Amino acid sequence: MEQTFNISEFTGKVAIVTGAASGIGRATVELLHARGARVIAEDRDEKVNELARDGIVPLIADVTEETAAQQAVELAIGQFGKLDILINNAGIIINKLVMEMTLEDWDRIFAVNIRAAWGERPASQLSRTSMSLCGCANSCGVHGHNHAPRGEPACR
Repeated sequence: MEQTFNISEFTGKVAIVTGAASGIGRATVELLHARGARVIAEDRDEKVNELARDGIVPLIADVTEETAAQQAVELAIGQFGKLDILINNAGIIINKLVMEMTLEDWDRIFAVNIRAAWGERPASQLSRTSMSLCGCANSCGVHGHNHAPRGEPACR
């Protein structure tokens, strides 16, 4: 069955996308915007500013900080009057075997990939509207990281 998409299917919607400076996050921001959404593009990397244009507002923030979610929601409501979609895309991979990771490496992975998504939970309450929530993940947690040092999977 072929799927068809309406070019304006997100017209009037407002989204926050974390991890928006590159990769899947950047592509998501650009796709949502092309399909009519207004977007808060959030990332700790200043490259997120390259996305700035009418309908896309960059926000430099670190998702591991407790205030980042509230800051993003307040910006969405302040700029666009509401929040409809939250895409938790921010995530990191530290290219080491688990046995070679430091506690700091492990804590950083957990802070970005797990705790930050949990920290976004008040966004629906702060938005005071019904909204959609999407969490992005990759298959490394299931299949191992095929590009790890020495070609070994991250997990055995």
